[in-house]
Amino acid sequence: MASQTIKEFDAALQKIENIIAQGRASGSTVHHQQKTSAGPPPPPPPSLPTNLPTLSSSSQQQSNTGGSMSADLLNEINQGRDILKKLKPAGTTQVEHKEKPLNEVQKKETNKAAQPVVQKDPKRYLEKDTWKIENFIGDHSIVIEEQDISMRNAVQINDCQDCTVTINGKLKAIVLSNCKKVNVIFDKVVSNVECILCKKIQVLCRISCPSMNIDQCTDVRICLDQEKNCDLYLSLIHI
Repeated sequence: MASQTIKEFDAALQKIENIIAQGRASGSTVHHQQKTSAGPPPPPPPSLPTNLPTLSSSSQQQSNTGGSMSADLLNEINQGRDILKKLKPAGTTQVEHKEKPLNEVQKKETNKAAQPVVQKDPKRYLEKDTWKIENFIGDHSIVIEEQDISMRNAVQINDCQDCTVTINGKLKAIVLSNCKKVNVIFDKVVSNVECILCKKIQVLCRISCPSMNIDQCTDVRICLDQEKNCDLYLSLIHI
């Protein structure tokens, strides 16, 4: 019984070995057929042309110099803050050139400040229908008499300082412009009294004044008759 099973097992092994051998033989034949059935081998690649342009010596030098410059630049960048040591200070001529405009401006300002204020000559004259009193300083005896004025005349006081002006009689109008510490005393005005850009002035009306216009003045004192009406127009002042 045991011998029969052994024989059957050996027979089965023999069949398996025969099948494996047949498979190997068929594979080799197929591979051989594929090799033989393939077409002719591909042609060889074309050869390089012999007349290719070559780099000249100048272009080679330029490439070499460009490479050296880029290499130097990279070396300087890698140095970091040490590259600041190679910087040169600005020359004195450059600094002086930049400072010249400022010095010229300072000189002009000092020259303006050093120039003395030119005092104009005091004037008192009649121009058409207007009496003009100009550039008086420290004079408290300026008087216009009644016989010298009329209802069509006006009095204009300009650029006076520390003065007193007395006007006797009746007149058309009075104008004070750019005066300081000036006292004006008058009898009667038909139109109005106007004060412009004045400081520390006093206006005294003995009889009547219909209106007063005070514009851009500081420290203004006005004295009027209580029985007479006067329209007062103020603009940017401190009375």
